[in-house]
Amino acid sequence: MLLPLEFLYFYTGGHRGGNDNIKAMLNYFQNSTRENVTDRTTEDISEIVEQVRNLPKVRNEYMTLGDIIDMEREEATEEATRKAAEKEKQKLNDMTRNHILMYFQSKGAIPDGLVDELKEIDDAEQLQSCYEKALEMQEINDYIQFLRNVRKRN
Repeated sequence: MLLPLEFLYFYTGGHRGGNDNIKAMLNYFQNSTRENVTDRTTEDISEIVEQVRNLPKVRNEYMTLGDIIDMEREEATEEATRKAAEKEKQKLNDMTRNHILMYFQSKGAIPDGLVDELKEIDDAEQLQSCYEKALEMQEINDYIQFLRNVRKRN
């Protein structure tokens, strides 16, 4: 004769009933961190959980809510840092372009081709070298040709 199966349901957020071992185990289930290992039973469970977490198939899929929040926070910080660096780079590039334009503007009118050619160069080091070259050149048209040659090399 088969005995009927009984299922016991435990509420991990409860405070009534149960002995200290069950309470410790439920507390560990609710937040399975090393800080919540309080006795031999939760130590055994924690070791099994760590073994399972470290399995390659499980490691990539197992995350606690805290892990997910930490990961998303880290990703958001990296993204914000990347965007800030990109914005700063763009700002410096724009300043370098403006310096070049102001230099040639002091020599006379700026042809449309110069603005367009400068906009095509995004590398900060290249722009800096173009700025230095601008200070050496006297003719705007020669400089525009120089910029075209720089772009062709890239």
